[in-house]
Amino acid sequence: MHSLNVMSDDKRRNIEGNYNFNHESLALKSPIPLTIHPAEVYLRSLGEGSRLTMREALNAIAKLLTDGECDAMTLDWSKLKYKHTAIVRSILMEKYSPAMANKMICALRRTLKEAWRLELMTREEYARAADIASVRGKSLLKGRELNEKEISTLWENCLKDNSNLGARDAALLAVLTVGLRRSEVTHLNLEDFKPRNRSIIVKETKGNSERTVYLLPEAVQVIKEWLSIRGKKPGPLFYPLSKVHKIMYRIKIH
Repeated sequence: MHSLNVMSDDKRRNIEGNYNFNHESLALKSPIPLTIHPAEVYLRSLGEGSRLTMREALNAIAKLLTDGECDAMTLDWSKLKYKHTAIVRSILMEKYSPAMANKMICALRRTLKEAWRLELMTREEYARAADIASVRGKSLLKGRELNEKEISTLWENCLKDNSNLGARDAALLAVLTVGLRRSEVTHLNLEDFKPRNRSIIVKETKGNSERTVYLLPEAVQVIKEWLSIRGKKPGPLFYPLSKVHKIMYRIKIH
C-alpha cells in the first residue's frame, strides 16, 4: 500500500533510450540450475513473507530493464553493469516512495552479491554494478504506543462507521491489539483466520516458524463482518481500499 509517483511511459523510454539497452543481451541464453541462479539463491535465503515481496521487486526490475521481456528468473543478472543499475535507481526513485525504492534496490544489490559469490561476476564487476546510492527521502514521524482510552475510542469510532473502511479498520484493530506486528498483519492470508478456534495462525516473516494467537469473541465477530464485505476469495486477509472505499484486490509491484 505504497503511494506511487508514476513516471510517464515517454519519460521512461527517453531515459532508457539514452543507454541503448539491448534487451536480448540481458536475457539468459538457456535456463540454469536453481542452485546457481543468483536471484533464486538470494530469495531462498529469505523468510516466506519477504520472499514474495522481493521476488515481485526483482520481477519489476527485470521487466524494467528488458521492456517486459524478462522476469527475475530469465534475466541474466551477471550481465548487469553500472549503466543498468544506475538507470534502475533513477526510475525507481521517480516511480516509488523512498522506502519502496530502497527495498527494491536492496533486492538488486543482494542478487548481484550472490552472482559474485557464485563466481558469475568478478569482484570488480560486482562492485561497480552495486555501487548505487540509496534513495533519500523524508522520514515519517515514528509512532507511539496508544493507551487504553485511545484504543477504546478508535474501536468505538470504527464500529460506528458503517462503510467498508470502518469494517476493515475494526478488523485490523482487533488483530493488532492481540500482539501482532504490522509486518505480520500484512502477511496474513484468509486461510490463517480460524473462526471456530477463535484464532489466527501467524507465520513469521523471517524463518519458517509460526504461532497461534487467540482472539476475543468480539474480535472474531468484526473480522467476520469484514469478510462479508471482502468475500471468501483466497488471498490476503486485509486488502487496501481506494479513495471511494472500494476493495483493491490486486496490489503488486510494477
